[in-house]
Amino acid sequence: MRVLLVARGPAYLPNFRPVLRALAERGHEVVVAFETQQERAGGQLALVDDLAAAHPGVARRRAPLRRDRWRLTANHLRRGLDYLRYLEPMYRTSPQFRARARSRAPESARLLLGARLLRRPRARALVKRLYRHLEAAVPVPRRFERFVQNVIPDVLVVTPLISLGGSQTDFLRAARRLRIPTVAWVYSWDNLTSKGGIHEVPDRLVVWNDAQRREALELHGVPLERVVVTGAQAWDHWFDWAPSTTREEFAARVGLPADRPFVLYLGSSGGGLGLEAPAVERWIAAMHRSGLPRLSSASVLVRPHPYGASGQWEKLDRTNGEPVSVFPRAGEQPTSERARADFFDSIYHSAAVAGVNTSAFIESAIVGRPVLSVPSPEFEIAQTGTAHFTYFLQEGGGLLSLPGSMDEHLRELDAALASGGGFEETRRRFLEAFVRPHGLDQPATPRVVATVEGAAAEPPPRPPTTLVRMLTRLALEALLRVLAFEEPMDKRRRRMRRKTEKALEYLEKRADRGASRLARRGRRHGQAAISAASRRVRAVGASPSR
Repeated sequence: MRVLLVARGPAYLPNFRPVLRALAERGHEVVVAFETQQERAGGQLALVDDLAAAHPGVARRRAPLRRDRWRLTANHLRRGLDYLRYLEPMYRTSPQFRARARSRAPESARLLLGARLLRRPRARALVKRLYRHLEAAVPVPRRFERFVQNVIPDVLVVTPLISLGGSQTDFLRAARRLRIPTVAWVYSWDNLTSKGGIHEVPDRLVVWNDAQRREALELHGVPLERVVVTGAQAWDHWFDWAPSTTREEFAARVGLPADRPFVLYLGSSGGGLGLEAPAVERWIAAMHRSGLPRLSSASVLVRPHPYGASGQWEKLDRTNGEPVSVFPRAGEQPTSERARADFFDSIYHSAAVAGVNTSAFIESAIVGRPVLSVPSPEFEIAQTGTAHFTYFLQEGGGLLSLPGSMDEHLRELDAALASGGGFEETRRRFLEAFVRPHGLDQPATPRVVATVEGAAAEPPPRPPTTLVRMLTRLALEALLRVLAFEEPMDKRRRRMRRKTEKALEYLEKRADRGASRLARRGRRHGQAAISAASRRVRAVGASPSR
């Protein structure tokens, strides 16, 4: 079969590397399309290119972006719905998420949704229902349908689906109009709790575990029969991985003494934390003056998060002559073979792992290392203020505890260095509940692949065009003019824009017809050339001055 995977950007691919490889090895064609080509830490586009070099059925394309006159209307309604989501009581202790959603909502939505009246649940529910009806009536641009038709997929897969603004909603609706089955892959452990909402429910929503299954129902209203629990495919390879260095070789590489154990501190991405390094410096000092022999002599390896502020760690390296090292010094996204090996070896050779709130705690549990949370007032919002941190405290009885003081934490850390702190049973229960719910010997990748193949065999019915939706769309036309959602521009620019859009529509139709003919003949190189020409036409037409 042919699978069309639409990802927001290359940064979303590493978590699905094993699934893409498995689909290609089973003989399926996989077309990977990105809404943006931006790479957050570099190297992600190479994943597709390397896969395409090994499997001729894999190709890379650029997905279309919304440029029609409904663009600002859709943006207003979807971001308004996302902001409404964070006004719910469960996010009262997460001011950073509420502030982020508010900052990305349009000004008109902030004024409307910030009214005192909406503090009442009934009023908020009424406005949410109105927003949902209006958003569902926004038409999908024809370019999205043409894009999907051009690929001729048997199934459309999107990831991450959940984001502020819900840009992938239009791909799902275009596929539904064409009666093409749809699947959405949850990208990460916190997507269902700390990102936006789901504005269009796919035919299959792939989640990791029962906790995410409950969140899909309770937070996003996804029917349980559409949710498939597969396990976390991103960590399948961690269960079979082996180190690439000996402990002595690794210690020499990072600049730590090989004759003593080291504690690995894993940095966080920065959400709600501010600067992490000052608190870590105090934590290291407390370790070394604790009077506990194992902690007093232990080394510390700090691994910065690749998306965190890298400059904050410069003063920490070997502070006051203590055995402390920062590696990699500027942080590193583990996309290359060498970077992935360094990440694994950092955890494998450590005696214990500490941090604030990071998904790397899960990798550490898989490797078998004790995991501990570092308490500090600066970290409170990033821990108790995030719903996904409760996974570590509750799933499978909890992977770690949240100590009430630094002294309590240091005693836990000392016990972990002594004997692992009785961590083995805790680790097993957590992994069975959160990472591999079908059994520790059952990888998730085959289940994700089977879900995609199963969805392709069940084409959905064509969505009905109801009278209510048609009337709502007419009302939206009037609302668009009243609220002036469209970008302000003078008459000359507006006329030029209309002419440009008509020319683009004509040229894109011609290009898509040609690409479809070539695709049917198997002329992939000709299809790529026509797509490139179409992109050049759009680039010229996007500038009114040209």
